Amino acid sequence: MSNTKSKARPKFLRALLVTFLAMLPIAGGWIYKVHIYPRPFWIHFYDPEAAYYYDGAQLVNGELPSHVGHPGTPVQVLSAVIQIFVGSNPLDYDRFRLWAYTLAGLLTFGAALLLAWQVLANLPVTLQMTALWTYFICPQALTYNNIWSPEILYFPFGAILVIVCWRFLRKELSYLPSLTIGASVGLCCALKLAFLAWLPALALTLLIAKKDNKINRFTLVTVGLVGLAIGFITGTIVIVKKYPLMLNWFWTLVSRSGYLGSEDNFFPDLATMLRNLWNYLVSVRKLTFTDGVFKYSESMFTQK
Repeated sequence: MSNTKSKARPKFLRALLVTFLAMLPIAGGWIYKVHIYPRPFWIHFYDPEAAYYYDGAQLVNGELPSHVGHPGTPVQVLSAVIQIFVGSNPLDYDRFRLWAYTLAGLLTFGAALLLAWQVLANLPVTLQMTALWTYFICPQALTYNNIWSPEILYFPFGAILVIVCWRFLRKELSYLPSLTIGASVGLCCALKLAFLAWLPALALTLLIAKKDNKINRFTLVTVGLVGLAIGFITGTIVIVKKYPLMLNWFWTLVSRSGYLGSEDNFFPDLATMLRNLWNYLVSVRKLTFTDGVFKYSESMFTQK
């Protein structure tokens, strides 16, 4: 036991050093944006920070949050926890934001440390640092590291899923690991429903993963989907009474076009589709097959 601990300690210290070096430029940018040259008060037609601030205040007061569309429940819960310590008066708003940014930064550092320690430990130091930087190559990742909204927690929540997959997918898969992987995806969906895009990847992974011959692949997928539901419900348990409102908002987004579903239905009615199909057949004679496919795909969703 002592020999195992003595081997694990240098590995952890190496991961800590790698994480510190990798996150140093990220932290430098954060300090510049938060302390040296802070942005002005949010001036836009929406304000996610104010929304999550008041959602947290509602939870502190024993009420349900008004804003459940994303659903963003983990951000709302953390907002409530922060306000227990800093207060929920509007005059405490800037202090709340500073605490929130700091908490998100610490969670990001902790997630990077776990990745370096559990997943990247056998790689060279430079490659470990490069792997941690891949997330921050996306400009939006740096844009949102001082905006209190679900995006600020993408890295910590995604890191949980990566670590879970790394631990379980390297050996034969069974029911409990499948349930855990699904729950990790469900927890990410509780942060923002955009992570539902990972659902096909989850199903495909469980279908092709190495497993015991006695275990049915489709049963593994079913268990994974059950895990996803468990993870999502666990992450959104405080807004369970507002599921109908959340589902209505989600359907608005996926069924309508325009910004936040503000324009016409995305899927046209049957008459419009048949008319566009006829116009396509009339005009397609001089087009190649590929051009025709693109033209019909475009016309099918064009309402006249």
